[in-house]
Amino acid sequence: MTNQTQPTGVEDRNSHGDMLERWVLLWSQRQNAFHIEPLARMLDANRKAFAEDRSSDYVVLELGNREVVDAAADALRPVIHARETAAAVLAGIAQTRPSEPSA
Repeated sequence: MTNQTQPTGVEDRNSHGDMLERWVLLWSQRQNAFHIEPLARMLDANRKAFAEDRSSDYVVLELGNREVVDAAADALRPVIHARETAAAVLAGIAQTRPSEPSA
């Protein structure tokens, strides 16, 4: 009998499922928004960004099946709303400040 161990980093598809069927929750700081998409699509977009030597604003926050990713988005959504509110308040304060007289 031979020892058939998998190399480090190779998923056991029987116990973990196909990683490319997973979903990702992405967050954009610039847009203050979430985006959910299949892992395979995100990887394709990242490879394209690399090939075109451009940056991406998206950060992976969660990886899992769709239910797990949706639950994470629901749990984190209040943070997004709080940031929107804070930005609106700050924008309102900036607009109501009197202008400094020109010299």
